[in-house]
Amino acid sequence: MNEAFRWAALGLGLALFVATSISMVKTLIVPRRAWSLLTSLATGVVVRCFYAVARRIRNDDLADRFLGFLGPVAVIGTTVALLGFYSIAFALMLFGVTDASLGRTLREAGSSVTTLGFESTGGVGPTVIDVLAGVSGLVVIALTIAYLPTLYVILRDRETPVKLVSGRVGPPVTGVRVLAEHYETQASSELAGLYRSWEIWAAQVADTHTKYPILLHFRLPRAESRWLATFLAMLDAATLQLTLDPSAPVGAARMWLRVGEACLADIRHTLSLDDTDPTGMTEPDRADLEWMAAELRDAGCAVREVDDAIVEAWRHARRRYAPALCQVADAIMAPGDPWTSTD
Repeated sequence: MNEAFRWAALGLGLALFVATSISMVKTLIVPRRAWSLLTSLATGVVVRCFYAVARRIRNDDLADRFLGFLGPVAVIGTTVALLGFYSIAFALMLFGVTDASLGRTLREAGSSVTTLGFESTGGVGPTVIDVLAGVSGLVVIALTIAYLPTLYVILRDRETPVKLVSGRVGPPVTGVRVLAEHYETQASSELAGLYRSWEIWAAQVADTHTKYPILLHFRLPRAESRWLATFLAMLDAATLQLTLDPSAPVGAARMWLRVGEACLADIRHTLSLDDTDPTGMTEPDRADLEWMAAELRDAGCAVREVDDAIVEAWRHARRRYAPALCQVADAIMAPGDPWTSTD
């Protein structure tokens, strides 16, 4: 019975070693979205714990500061989880090929995976397992070291266009302010190029944030340059221009809206959000649109007269992206409340 139990432990250890190696490759090497049960469990625990605590913090700024640690801690947690799964796998293998107790094999496997080597067992089988454990630990650490710069490069690429728009418009960034600043400075011809640059931005975010979902939980300390708020502002700018400006660059604006909506769909799928519209979202009314039309008129834009058809067209266009963005913002506790604002 004892012999059968040790053989079973050896088989279970080998299976866990293979499963952990596959998870490591999917998470740290495969250049595409590849779901992994083990790492998803580890990351999910960290994410859920952080948001559970943050939702109990009454001060929004304090909650945002607390959530600033979520991304880095989740990366560390994934690394620790991989090392832990490897330690258990090699402990089960050692338990299967030696007469040692499970507690002693856990100690030996842990010392080997962490490359400390303070515990070892003589014999060919245990030595091979110890060496394999040491190599596995080194590979996890090396890949994590290479993984972190990749994440921060992607974050830099995500935030650079956001800071560009924030610098042009000034906080808070909203759709009507983006348009008004460009019309007032007689730079409305640059809007088509700005939309195209945001097409590229959205395509990159859709690609990178589905491959590395933890990026959705990384946030910068500056409240006035949130990427989701600026994302909404740029979508609103294109919708407003198509609705109110008869001379708008129709092709560039429509292409940007299509790519932006596709990006939002990918993000919602990554966060496992359903298609239900979020509750509590304020839909713009005619007074909101008339106010925005007046702002653009004061900035030098020859806007259309606001009537019921124009209002309905604006509402219909905004429903294609604003509820989805509101849902994403709520899921990651994005600070502020620009998602329910029409300006």
